[in-house]
Amino acid sequence: MLFNRFAVFVGGCTIGAAEAVCNGAGYLPIDLAGGIESLVNKSLLYQVESPDGEPRFAMLETIREYALEKLEESGEAPGIRERHLAFFQAFIGRLRRESLSADNWRDYVDVEHDNLRAALAWSQTAPSENVAALHLANALTPFWMTRGYYQEGQRWLEQALNHNREAAPLLRAQILLRTGSMAYQQGDYNLARSYYEQSLALYRTADNSRGIANALRSLAWIDFFQGNDVATRRLVDEAISLDRETENKLGVANTLTLLGRLEAKKDNHAGARAHFEESLAIRRQAGEPSGISNALEELGDLARDLEDFATARALYEESLAIRNRLGYKSGLAGVIGRLGFVSVGQGELERATQLLAESLSLFREIGARRSLAWALSGLGLAAEAQGDYVAARGYYEQSRDLFQAVGEQGTTAKQIRALGDVCAARGEYETAERYYQESLALWRTAGNSLGIAMTIRCMGKLALRQQTYDQAIALFEESLAIFRTTASQHDVARLLADLARAVTRRGDHARSRLLYEESMAIARAIDRPSAIAAALEGLADLTQARADPLGAARLLAAAERLREEESAHRWPADRPEYDTLIDAVRAALGEEAFKQEWANGCMLTLEQAIAIGLPAASHH
Repeated sequence: MLFNRFAVFVGGCTIGAAEAVCNGAGYLPIDLAGGIESLVNKSLLYQVESPDGEPRFAMLETIREYALEKLEESGEAPGIRERHLAFFQAFIGRLRRESLSADNWRDYVDVEHDNLRAALAWSQTAPSENVAALHLANALTPFWMTRGYYQEGQRWLEQALNHNREAAPLLRAQILLRTGSMAYQQGDYNLARSYYEQSLALYRTADNSRGIANALRSLAWIDFFQGNDVATRRLVDEAISLDRETENKLGVANTLTLLGRLEAKKDNHAGARAHFEESLAIRRQAGEPSGISNALEELGDLARDLEDFATARALYEESLAIRNRLGYKSGLAGVIGRLGFVSVGQGELERATQLLAESLSLFREIGARRSLAWALSGLGLAAEAQGDYVAARGYYEQSRDLFQAVGEQGTTAKQIRALGDVCAARGEYETAERYYQESLALWRTAGNSLGIAMTIRCMGKLALRQQTYDQAIALFEESLAIFRTTASQHDVARLLADLARAVTRRGDHARSRLLYEESMAIARAIDRPSAIAAALEGLADLTQARADPLGAARLLAAAERLREEESAHRWPADRPEYDTLIDAVRAALGEEAFKQEWANGCMLTLEQAIAIGLPAASHH
């Protein structure tokens, strides 16, 4: 009898579980411990140790299948399965009450996951009014999300929803929201939106403000990633208003993250930082480790965008320590990938490739398509930074296809533009132009001004490479006009330097000087080392065009020192033009004089370097 009953457990059980399920009514005619010992001695059970040292007893699968047949024949199977279900419902409930704040609660669920799956399967054979499946699936959702079991979690939740259509509206609303989150994590935005909208409708009918806010925020994330900023803002504003009304502090923190993302997208870094820091403070006060990690990563992304790679790395590493402790696989993959992007920025390209490959591998395990696309784009960036354009093209193509599959028009357009950059670097100008036109069409359809301006800038750089200077100037001016309306000051500074370079080629040195002066002023105001270095190198180009190779050598040296000090690395695609300038200056000065002036340039302050490039002008 004990042997038969033991077959209900999948993956073994503890003594306590065996007592509750196999002897729940107290009518087992033998001593449980003695019976287990006898079965172990006969090799029908074997003993293993739980992570916490508690003994567990399990059957080999072939033996278990035989025991299960005998249990069915005995007629006891339904009752034993009901006790098994009741035990594991109580187990997950107790664990959530007592251990959810503990870092290792997921380890206990890991051990019993097969039993919980069996309990779920049985719960769905119960009558429709029995909502055990919904409650159990709902309780397991945080575990599935943490471990990255998105496909499995979505399947169980959908089965529970279909089996219990008459469940209480608020319970269904919560399950619908969580099912949508599983689809969202896999990049299936259309399905996620459908679940979120069903959930929102139920929450609105019930006038449940917290639920309404959660559903609105979930829908807002989809609109954000699909590039619909107006809809995102509308949803976010309603959500945060409800969060504040209901004093839902964690809801406020979650919504602040989205508000920060919207501000960062507009290049309003101060506004974004304020939102992210407020979110972090709320999460620290609440002692919510996963949320703390999220907020640290948002601040890290902001620092990385501002080329403050040291700060970004520190924030990511603080988050990584939390992610490792929690075992949150998706979060872990994300922060490892972010560290990879930082390594690209700092020129540690082998390390970047290793980190991004590790991130990609983790995302493959959990089947998160959008995150896969993101990691692939990072690997493309690392390959491009190493001048490996063949590998970069392969990664960007895979990333483009995945972003296209999940319906992210903006990120698809970005990957297509990156493909254009790779082709331009390889001298495949016609192919590059086709990619840029395709990217531009997508940005125009999406109505994304920044994306349009960035792509037109790339087309201008392509024209500059091809020495069609009038076309380059026209494209740069078109792009600049858009950038000036988007508040993206970093892009304005870089584009002014691009335009100045083209103008220099046309021989208009006076206008070129004015453009470099404005570029430098903006770059210094926003403290972007790469933009400052680009302006210095542009001034060196102008100075050389004015037949002052001595000044040009000093400016080039000052720019190189700045790049080294600030990890503002030059992209391989920009190297040929830079090398051409270096060769021209060296030829004009001679080797010895060039070395001497280079050494002198390395000693200059930034003010002194600017005074060489912009003589008799105000630099304050």
